[in-house]
Amino acid sequence: MSLPPDRREFCRSCVASLSLLGPARVQFPPPPRPKRLDLAARLSMAPPGGSLEERFALLRTAGFAGVELEYSQDLDVREVVEAANVTGLAVHGLREDRALDHPLTSDDPNVRSRGREVLERALRLCKAVGGTGVGLLPGAVTPEISYARAWNHARVELGAMAPLAESLGLRIGLRNGPNRFLLSPLEAARFVDELASPVFGWHLDVAWSLALSWPQHWIHVLGARLLKVDLGDFSRAASESEGFSKGFEVALGRGDCQWEPLLEALAHARYEGWITLDAPGGDAERLESLARAATELLGR
Repeated sequence: MSLPPDRREFCRSCVASLSLLGPARVQFPPPPRPKRLDLAARLSMAPPGGSLEERFALLRTAGFAGVELEYSQDLDVREVVEAANVTGLAVHGLREDRALDHPLTSDDPNVRSRGREVLERALRLCKAVGGTGVGLLPGAVTPEISYARAWNHARVELGAMAPLAESLGLRIGLRNGPNRFLLSPLEAARFVDELASPVFGWHLDVAWSLALSWPQHWIHVLGARLLKVDLGDFSRAASESEGFSKGFEVALGRGDCQWEPLLEALAHARYEGWITLDAPGGDAERLESLARAATELLGR
């Protein structure tokens, strides 16, 4: 069936008009990005030779906005506060790096008690220096300590610390690492939920989650449970050819981390906060290079 002359003319005019517009181009919105990410460094990245104020100043000049301290009984609160005030480097928290020396998952109640005592001191110290929380490995699974017993011990011991952390206005961030415990994001989310307190959340170690799976998957599952992020990279090729630990020695941006999906996942989780670089430090030039690389990868 042929079209009437007036309709044929209308169709011709439409085709002619469209041809003037050129090929159709579909515009997609850019992928989402976190609204705010604050770059921090671990204090251990600054050379230990100078005073605390000099080390803070070195990190601040290099381009870091904050610092995470390693818990130590030798930390001088007044010195930390003065160094932060003078340099403008924010102390956002503490990390209890020796938690596996006195694991909360131990079958020995005296060892677990020691773990609680250290965590209590770390929380009080964190409050005194102006931090927002303490991060730690929640324990470990060993040939002697089963997964189920580790789960139950850690849940009870951490639960006992919730009232203190809440009274201090602090959070406790559980971390993944070389502890063979809470090895997937589903387990991590369930464990945090079973603690049944807003005090608890997760400190995501990008390198370790990459060694176990993919950090973006952890972020999607953890969602609002995510408190802080430790930034690093991991090379599966180096791990397989030279030994597992060698995978962590890869330079930032040279490993297997997929940065675009990572940033999209953080945006979907509505994460805004500290990203703490965890890498071998050095002099001013080295620190500036690390801060610049991290800033570029994070798209800031």
